[in-house]
Amino acid sequence: MMDKVLRPMGTLLSLLVLAMLWAACTPRPPLEPPTKRARARAPGRPLAPLRVALAVDVSSLEVGLEGDGILRGEEEERSVGGGAMEARLDEGGSLLLSGAWGEMRAPGPVHIVPAEGGAFQLGGRRYGGTLTLLSGDHGLVAVNSVGMEEYLRGVVPWEIGWLPEEKIEALKAQAVAARTYALTRFALDGEAWDLVATESDQVYRGLERVDDVVDRAIRETAGLVLVYRGELVRTYYSSTCGGRTASLTDVWFHREGAPYLRGVADGPGGSTSPSRAYCRESPHFRWSEVWEGEAAITDILQALAGEQGVAVERLGRLKDVRIDEEGRSGRVRSTLFETEGAEIRVPGDRVRWVLRRPGGKGILRSTWFDLDVKRQNGVVTRIEADGHGHGHGIGLCQWGAMGMAAEGRRFDEILRHYYPGTRLSQADSGLLAETSSAGKP
Repeated sequence: MMDKVLRPMGTLLSLLVLAMLWAACTPRPPLEPPTKRARARAPGRPLAPLRVALAVDVSSLEVGLEGDGILRGEEEERSVGGGAMEARLDEGGSLLLSGAWGEMRAPGPVHIVPAEGGAFQLGGRRYGGTLTLLSGDHGLVAVNSVGMEEYLRGVVPWEIGWLPEEKIEALKAQAVAARTYALTRFALDGEAWDLVATESDQVYRGLERVDDVVDRAIRETAGLVLVYRGELVRTYYSSTCGGRTASLTDVWFHREGAPYLRGVADGPGGSTSPSRAYCRESPHFRWSEVWEGEAAITDILQALAGEQGVAVERLGRLKDVRIDEEGRSGRVRSTLFETEGAEIRVPGDRVRWVLRRPGGKGILRSTWFDLDVKRQNGVVTRIEADGHGHGHGIGLCQWGAMGMAAEGRRFDEILRHYYPGTRLSQADSGLLAETSSAGKP
């Protein structure tokens, strides 16, 4: 879950969703607790649809309508049949839409409303709800307005996977966590969207692959969210905790912690035994990475220079790497890199972007690792990291949730285990307003 509370259009690239392997989600940097007031609603009224950015600042888009629909602009409304249409901005910044039905030019946003029960396509992917096209700072913006429960159909399986019915309780836990997260992202009316459709918030793929078991999990938890002392919880989650979750302040120690975001043992009854950890079946439960040879060490130096914003030549050769500080969960809070030209302490999880996995496999799986460093003539020649888990390790452990479900635990038990002290509540506009005014979901 990315650190993007206010999301200026000019700072985002295209957000068309990329392919993602299930249960191996890219870890998200922390969210700041929202300090802005949520979109206003009268008490007891249904929550407004979520606004999800599907693409931001792109040059053009091809939109498909699966049947009849309406194009609704500020100055014109037009009924159109199904088929493809192209959307782009003209030189003056107005929207230009064209299709077999003709052409429409609009100075402001255009809402594409499929007929009741219909869907639209964008980037070859199906979506429910409506689509709004508007001019951004540097191009075209596409925003899907969709109801919460429909939104979850395109989120839950892409975040935790397509699970068999015997693990439906894990899907239910994920649904509650994702619903709670989404409600914390409701923005001011003046903003163009609430969430983005990538791992920057939660991966959302619309109706690309719906699933009966997922739909049942969403239906049987409809409207349920997690709260702590009457306020929405910051429902961080990651793939695999490795046997123990992390306190928020152990990973992102410059952020405000929360009692429900403290580290807990992943085994039953507080067991720390690896053989009893709920997430022990994860392929990332234990792992090892090795950097050996000049090319691999140079890659680390280049990543380190990039983190520091300096030329790699200023660093010289790598003389040592060592863990400088660990948190209570065993995760690294500070890593020291000693080079011929500098001593650099890399804080918290930023080391994952320095010690990238060899072979272009992405950032390091987690910050819970030990290092074994070999040197020759005072220069590092080989680094081995033996580690635990995948992701930041805060809050819900997705593989742990699957393990708990396989052992017969209910979704509410799973959520209480990973977010201690929280309780379930039915979402309504009153809860959302209270949370937003407090500024501490």
